[in-house]
Amino acid sequence: VTELTVMAIGNGEIQVSVPRNTGESAFVYQFSTDGINWQEFAMSKLATVVLSNQTPATTLYFRFAAIGKTKGAFSQAKSVVVV
Repeated sequence: VTELTVMAIGNGEIQVSVPRNTGESAFVYQFSTDGINWQEFAMSKLATVVLSNQTPATTLYFRFAAIGKTKGAFSQAKSVVVV
């Protein structure tokens, strides 16, 4: 994985994968329904997480920030339609 990847895997679940670079020990994951107002849904050491229980046909936006010695800037957002 070289960039933020979002994939609708069915049953209202979205899989989010991010690249892991040297010195990054965890990630903050956020999602949004409008690309403006963001909600944190996970802080994890895992580079792949799943957001569950979303409404089918809804467009969601995702972004992440890596955490090493400091918290990095948030990535560009990517959107996906929930299935």
